Amino acid sequence: MRSLRRTALVMLLALPFACSAYVEGDYTYTVSGGKATITDFNGSYAGALVIADELGGYPVITIGNDAFADCGFIESITIPSGVAYIGDRAFARCYDAVSVTIPDGMLSIGEYAFRYCTSLTNIAIPDSVITIGAAAFANCEVLVDVTIGDGVTVIPVSAFDTCPSLVSVIIGDGVGSIGDWAFYDCPYLTGVYFMGDAPTAGDEIFYGSEDVTVYYVAGTSGWPVPPDQYEERDVQTWVPPQEQWCGFTALSAPSGTNCFSCIVTCAIGAEIEIEATSNLVSGSWVSLLTTNMPSGGAFTFRDNASTNLKVRFYRAIAQ
Repeated sequence: MRSLRRTALVMLLALPFACSAYVEGDYTYTVSGGKATITDFNGSYAGALVIADELGGYPVITIGNDAFADCGFIESITIPSGVAYIGDRAFARCYDAVSVTIPDGMLSIGEYAFRYCTSLTNIAIPDSVITIGAAAFANCEVLVDVTIGDGVTVIPVSAFDTCPSLVSVIIGDGVGSIGDWAFYDCPYLTGVYFMGDAPTAGDEIFYGSEDVTVYYVAGTSGWPVPPDQYEERDVQTWVPPQEQWCGFTALSAPSGTNCFSCIVTCAIGAEIEIEATSNLVSGSWVSLLTTNMPSGGAFTFRDNASTNLKVRFYRAIAQ
């Protein structure tokens, strides 16, 4: 008899801890510790989706397992900045999703999270992300470009397995290991660009991806010296792109003219293209000059064609 009473008491005490599900619009969610987790979504929703950052007055922190799985008509996905966790299979088989915006502040992406997102063309994983689950982006058939931020330490098993359109991947300097078959059967993958030291590699990480060249930054360690290879692929150094800022300082027009002239400043050695348009809203930009920034970090630009124009706008683009 004591045994029966004890069992009943335990069951009774467990009841208050059960999580209730709530519904708001297209969302089903739970609340724990004052934070919301999305657990389900209207599978017939179509078009662009900006995921709610708050439900029932509670901030959305987690997108739960399978929450948006099989939402096959969503065309783009924007995840709000407060979300830190994406669960397993959370967006699996969102077949029409062309783009996904993952915010800075995201910490974890679950297993198979975006598997079979067969319209997804590129993905940028921010530096805040620490973990990516196995096969998170596997079978994304038209995925072309991937950037993995500096926070990720492990590229897991089959992370980009069978992405037949993948061409280039940039891997941040935090990655220390790559799991088995991470880039398995990516036949058009030609460049994998590493920012940091050579990671340890699992089995056949480039199997079926025969044309890969591995690029590394000079001064990082652990890389083979050509003609030696990394995981049976050729290696060579590369210089990561850096954001360049250009400046204009207007000059007085030469005597007897009203043509535009200025001093352009930018990082030494940067390739500069100067473009102009007469309408910032609907006008097309026309290239006027392409040159390399000289050793002094500045040069004078003059647009003789502007003499008879009432208005013209300029911009400089640095590569």
